[in-house]
Amino acid sequence: MKIEDQVITIAQGKQLQELGITAVAHFAHVLICPDPIGNDWYYDIIDRHHPMADKCEMICMAYTVAELGMMLPKEIDHTFNEHSSYYIMMGNSETDNGHKPTIWYEDNDLYPPDEIMEMRYISGDTEAEARAAMLIHLLENKLITADEINARL
Repeated sequence: MKIEDQVITIAQGKQLQELGITAVAHFAHVLICPDPIGNDWYYDIIDRHHPMADKCEMICMAYTVAELGMMLPKEIDHTFNEHSSYYIMMGNSETDNGHKPTIWYEDNDLYPPDEIMEMRYISGDTEAEARAAMLIHLLENKLITADEINARL
């Protein structure tokens, strides 16, 4: 599997950075310019410990599926009443283009039993994109803080 399919996009990395995510990832989206004139530059994903890493211009972190799994909460505090909790789950949803990685959370109210108060589905072209989109949604809707996420990784 290509590394591009295992990490978030540049746009998502920039958005997470703007939302206060400072946790250090194993990989980074970088701009590489091997030519001193600057004509042959290109974007790449590089291991931050690679000997060439300090010669590249870092754009943003490229969080992996595993890192995003650590960053996502297993539960989110209840919002409707003392009986409700958010649970985050991962699966696939069928679209016109086949199955896409999908992440969702649901607010299960334990009384009356099994009543679902709210459900949110977020998909991506890759599992990493779906997980990053959920983190962005949780941050933008103030269901989790950047400090909580940064502390997990």
